Amino acid sequence: MRSFNALAFLFFTFLVHPVQAQVAADSTQSYPATAGSGIWNDGDNRGFGFGPWQFVSTSGNAGIFIGDSMQNGGPPDQSGFQSQGINSPNGRSWGVFANSGGAADAVRPFAAPLSIGDTFSADFDNGFIDNGGSEGIRLGDSGTSATLWQLLFTGGENVYQVFDGRGFVNTTLPFTDNGIHIDFTLTGTTTYSVTIREADGPVETLSGSMANPGSVSLFAFFDHNGGFQQTNNAYANNLLIVPEPSSLMLIAATLTIVAFRFAVRKP
Repeated sequence: MRSFNALAFLFFTFLVHPVQAQVAADSTQSYPATAGSGIWNDGDNRGFGFGPWQFVSTSGNAGIFIGDSMQNGGPPDQSGFQSQGINSPNGRSWGVFANSGGAADAVRPFAAPLSIGDTFSADFDNGFIDNGGSEGIRLGDSGTSATLWQLLFTGGENVYQVFDGRGFVNTTLPFTDNGIHIDFTLTGTTTYSVTIREADGPVETLSGSMANPGSVSLFAFFDHNGGFQQTNNAYANNLLIVPEPSSLMLIAATLTIVAFRFAVRKP
């Protein structure tokens, strides 16, 4: 009965703490705390549940690095609020920069596509953005590289936009350089729901359909000609995929049944 009791306890642990079951996770806490380029490299694959990082840059001045996300944007706002950025406890986040017509994308494939009910989460922190430049994140298909969903801010605009089956759509979220948390849930084979939380308060939940056919199997964040200054860099951190809750319950229940049968048959 000890095996049964142990897995029964595991079952109730899933009930109380389902968020602890993770399909994939990574953050800059698993990377050296040294800031700069050459610390985080194309092909790195720390954490679990993801494929190796892929770096894409075009003509102009662009690149990737590890750094302090609190270095972008400006000083505290008029209310005195200033977030602590999206850094890990080691004070670092993944960063991209681009100017002089350049573009930098840091791409992370998933080990397996999202299933219906799965939630992908990430933190993103854009800085100031020159007019016409853009910084944001996107979800896509790792096989075709098609963009399925995107959140971005374009320099000169007033609010963030999402890109989905409707095209580019304005949100109600104003510019922030204090960081954003995204929870993206696949609700059907071609539909989604996303909650976007700005660190300084505003929250918006949106739903819709994907921009293109495909499976949600990669994450990328980008800086497309955002600007020359350090205050214009973009950062990301804390990637996480959590399975649909009923899947966790099914796994836990199956383990409990197996343990029970084992306990009953054991002499």
